[in-house]
Amino acid sequence: ESLSFLPLSHALERIAGLFFGVYLGKTVAFAESLNTILSDMQEVKPTHAIAVPRVFEKIFERVVQMAEKSPVKKKIFWWSVKVGRKWSEIVSNKQKPGIVLKVKYAIASALIFKKITRATGGRLKYFVSGGAPLSKQIAEFFHAANILVLEGWGATEVSAPATWNSPHEFKFGSVGKPLPGVEVVVADDGELLVRGPIVFKEYWGRPEATAEAKDSEGWYHTGDIGYIDKDGWVYITDRKKELIINAAGKNISPLNIESVLKQSPYISNVMVYGDRRKYITALVNIDRDNVMQYCKEKGLDVNEKTDLHTLPPVNELIGKEIERLNKDLARFEQVKKFTIIPEDFSVENDMLTPTLKLKRKNIISRYKDAIDAMYEGELLLVE
Repeated sequence: ESLSFLPLSHALERIAGLFFGVYLGKTVAFAESLNTILSDMQEVKPTHAIAVPRVFEKIFERVVQMAEKSPVKKKIFWWSVKVGRKWSEIVSNKQKPGIVLKVKYAIASALIFKKITRATGGRLKYFVSGGAPLSKQIAEFFHAANILVLEGWGATEVSAPATWNSPHEFKFGSVGKPLPGVEVVVADDGELLVRGPIVFKEYWGRPEATAEAKDSEGWYHTGDIGYIDKDGWVYITDRKKELIINAAGKNISPLNIESVLKQSPYISNVMVYGDRRKYITALVNIDRDNVMQYCKEKGLDVNEKTDLHTLPPVNELIGKEIERLNKDLARFEQVKKFTIIPEDFSVENDMLTPTLKLKRKNIISRYKDAIDAMYEGELLLVE
């Protein structure tokens, strides 16, 4: 039994979630909304579901939020996460954990991971993730909770999935291996190309667009940048059109930086910027619940109506979080300045797609003044 909660206009959900489930004679339940996923899981108790990375990030953030309520819970949680990731790394490499790690994992499972398993209905065998790269750390976290997240990759033009991790062969951080009969190669500029029976014939009535997307040899140019390792595992690093080229000419992946920053329990979403600029900046959505809790612990008089983004202690908190997480980034990737914006990126305000990807052009247009202010006094590199 599966739980469907992505829009059916999304190729992965429509083909792998609905059509494939019907083909196999399985039951497909539909969630009430993205905001009711956990309660819907409790009701349906699915064995599998399809999601996008933002869903896993939201679940992880909610768990972190609960753990951060007391120093003891916080210490137990992060110790369990560390143990769980180590266990996941060993098990996913088909190795046997040592006796010490087995004991530690049993404790961590009893204290943390079994609660997550129950929260998702208790029967979930695996999630299929697609639409954007998933953080390896989050995949390992769910694996430690006995929930396998199988990442795949594709597009509407290739009938949804072109590659996939299977329950019997998977590698966290990778989008899997090509499906049978499908070829995937890397072009000279790093773009991934796909060829096979899954590739679309044409864009209806748009021959020029078709010729631009699919060459004369049948290769579909995906627009995704990535690489293939020696064992055939495919990895996605960014979208070709979204790569930041800074003032020094370095190609920088915004997705990689954003994935690192969203590991903070106080950052709900973020978009980084830096095209033709000397340094990287960020527009930040704060996690209101966690930031509210932090403010109350610091003795600040705040409530639901407080404009948290205007408070100096909140800006100081986010600054320290970014400084901490910058250590996981190369020097040229590190965020030098940031602005907390008052509204969350959402589908309703046209800053997220229905599958929760950033609409970068819309965000940049909406917050052009805020972005320019972070580069005040700097000359823009003109091509």
